[in-house]
Amino acid sequence: MIAFKAFVRSKSKSAITDGTLELYDKDRMRLQGRLGPRALTVETAQELEAWLRSRTNSANSLQRWITSLNWLLRWKGVDYQARRPPKEPNLHPDIVPDQDYRTMLARIRDPMERVAVRLSHDSFWSPSDVGAIRAADVELPGKIAVVRIRRTKAAVVVAAVLERKRLHAL
Repeated sequence: MIAFKAFVRSKSKSAITDGTLELYDKDRMRLQGRLGPRALTVETAQELEAWLRSRTNSANSLQRWITSLNWLLRWKGVDYQARRPPKEPNLHPDIVPDQDYRTMLARIRDPMERVAVRLSHDSFWSPSDVGAIRAADVELPGKIAVVRIRRTKAAVVVAAVLERKRLHAL
């Protein structure tokens, strides 16, 4: 039988880091330890799923555990897949009330800093994503500006649209 980490790497639809593979493998060992001598079947998979759901109230914490369980099931050839909970919204930590935002913008004198704050506020991008914007990422097709980047952490392509009143700062 193919090793678990090699199986996950070969079947994954996107690149998986070595750290993520280590976490999945660690979770797999915990799940198999929880099973003990019992065979992995649909019924025992449902028991494991119920046990995982009883361990935490946070949907985001449960995501990795359910993913690990599903990889284990696929690896062992069990025809069952646990349903992952929907992710909770992960709001930008620097969201401020509108009046405080306008006061903060008024204090910023550097136009590039002002653009960075506006982009971060309007697009909900992290400061590292805003800092990674290059001139080639900005398109000016008319009355709007479109900024397309690859997110630094999630590695997905995202776009933000700026209105004409924001263009003067660029």
